[in-house]
Amino acid sequence: MAMILQRLSSVKLEKWQIGVICGAPFVIGLGSIAAKKIFSGKEKGEMIDSLTPTQKLALSKEAVAHKEEGNNFYRNEKFEEAVQCYDKALEKCPKDQLIDMAMLLHNRAAAFEMLQQWDKVLQDSNESLKYSPRYFKAYIRRARAHEALGNMKASLDDITACCILEMFQNSHSIVFADRILKLTAHADAAAEIANRPPIVPSLFAVNSYMRSFINDPVQTISVPLRSLSQTPKGFVRAQRALRERNFADIIRGCKEEIESLQAVRYRPEALLMLGTFHLLSNAFAESKREFEAIIANASTDAKLRAYAHIRRATVHSHLNDKAAAKADFDAAKQLQPKNPDVYFQRALVLMPHEHSDAALALYEQAVALAPHHALAVVKRSHVDYRATLIATDNGNEQRNEDVLRRFEEAVEKFPDCVESYSLMAQVLADQKDFANANEYYEKALELEPCNPSVIVEHALMVMQWRGDKEMATEMLNRAIVVDRQCQQAYETLGTIEVQRARLQRAVEQFNKAIDCCKSYEELVHAFALRNAAQAQINVTTKLDIDIEGMTELVQQRRPPPATL
Repeated sequence: MAMILQRLSSVKLEKWQIGVICGAPFVIGLGSIAAKKIFSGKEKGEMIDSLTPTQKLALSKEAVAHKEEGNNFYRNEKFEEAVQCYDKALEKCPKDQLIDMAMLLHNRAAAFEMLQQWDKVLQDSNESLKYSPRYFKAYIRRARAHEALGNMKASLDDITACCILEMFQNSHSIVFADRILKLTAHADAAAEIANRPPIVPSLFAVNSYMRSFINDPVQTISVPLRSLSQTPKGFVRAQRALRERNFADIIRGCKEEIESLQAVRYRPEALLMLGTFHLLSNAFAESKREFEAIIANASTDAKLRAYAHIRRATVHSHLNDKAAAKADFDAAKQLQPKNPDVYFQRALVLMPHEHSDAALALYEQAVALAPHHALAVVKRSHVDYRATLIATDNGNEQRNEDVLRRFEEAVEKFPDCVESYSLMAQVLADQKDFANANEYYEKALELEPCNPSVIVEHALMVMQWRGDKEMATEMLNRAIVVDRQCQQAYETLGTIEVQRARLQRAVEQFNKAIDCCKSYEELVHAFALRNAAQAQINVTTKLDIDIEGMTELVQQRRPPPATL
C-alpha cells in the first residue's frame, strides 16, 4: 500500500490538479476560458491594477485622479491614505462601468489586506466579483482573506477558481493552492481519526499485517497439544481462532484469558493478541491500553514487552505522533537489540515511502538478523535499487545494473513470495519495460489471485502502459470484490472518474477510500484528493464551465498511449 500511495502522489502539484493517474490535469486545454475572461491585468504578480488608456476614457477625470493617487500611496506603503483615495474614486465611478468598479474594489481590498483588515478584504473582494465574476485577482485575494479568517474550504474554492482562470500557468497560485489543500486535508484527517468507529478488519488486512513480522510471538507461541480440546477456552481458544481466521472468537478468547480470576499462563500473550486486533480494527484507545499493560509489567518476558512497544509504535504512527512512535521503537531496541522485527517494522512504519540510506540501513539490519525471511530480503532489494537510483541520479549505470542483478537474485531465491514478483514488476514499469512488468504481475497473481494490492498495482501499470481506463476499472472493481476495504482501489477509481470529467462520482469514490483509511497519513492523502475534486465541482458549477468540453480538449492534445 505504501508504494501505491507514493505512486499516486509522487508529484505534489499533480495530486492537487487531480492528474494523478492518466497524465495532465483536465484544465490544461482551457483556451475557451481565457477568451472569456473580462480582463487579464498587466502582470500576474501585480498587487493593484492600473488603468489602460481605454479605461481612462470611460472614467471621469476625478475618478482617474483619485485612483492614480491611491495607487501611488499604495506603492509608497501609505495604505490608509490609499483606502481614502479609492473611496473617492468609487464615489465618482459610474456603477455601469463593471470592469472599472471591479478594479477599484480590488485595489481597495489590496490596501485593506496590507492593513490586515481581513473582513474588509473579504467584503471588497465579494463586491469586485459581483461586477466581474471571472476576475482571477479578486479570487486569489479573497482566498487569502478566507485563509486569514480560518475559512479553509472557501479559500480552497477561490484559489481553485483562480488557477482554472489562469489555466494553471501561475506557479505562485498553484503553490498557494497546494498549501491550502494540505491544510484542509490535515484538518479533515484530524477530525476524522478522532471520531471514527471501530471496523471489522478484512482478511487481507489481517494477513498482510501478520506476515509482515519475522518472529512474532503471537504467531509463534506453542500451546501444548493437550490444551487443544473440543471446547478450548482463553488464549488456547484465541490461538485456534487465529489459525482459523475467526476474528470474533480471537477477541472472545483473549478476553476470557485476561478477565479470568484464576492464575492464567498466557495473560501477556492474550493482551498482545487482543491489542493487535484492536489496532487492526481502528480501536486505537483500546489497543494502547492493552499494550501499556504489558509494557508496565516488568516481570513480563522482554520479548513480549518489545513487541508491545513495536505494536504501540504503530498506533502512535497511525495517530500521527511520530515522536512517540520513535520512542517506542527505541525502547524495543533496548529490550531486544538482536530482534530483526525491531528494524524491519521501524522501516515499514516510520519510513513507508522512503528509499533513503537511513531506510536502507534498517532493512539491511533486519536482513542481517533474518537472512532467510523472504519479505525482508525482497523489500531490502527493492529499497536498495530505488536508493541507488536516487543517489546516482542514473549517472552510474554499472552500480544500477549491479543492484538490479542482486534484486533479480532475491526474486529467484524466494519464488513463493508474492512481493518478489510485484516489486520486480514495479521496477520494470519504472524502466518502461511494460511487457515484462506485466508478466511479473501475472506471476504474482498466480500465487495470490485474490491479493487486492497486486491487482491495484497491476491496474496502475495497465493505465500507464496502455492508457486503458476500461480495463483498469474492471481490475479495480475486482480488487474491491476481493476486499471491500481496499482503499487504494477506491482512490484509483476516483482519479479515473476525474479523468472522465465525472467529478461527483470521483468524490463518491474518494469518500469510500476515506472510510477505509487506517492511518492519519492515509486520511490526509484521501481527503486531499476528495477536497480537490470537490473544489473543482464547486468552481465549475458556479462559473458555468463545461468540464466535459475541457476534458475533450485535453485528450486531443495528449499523445496516444503506447501500443501493445
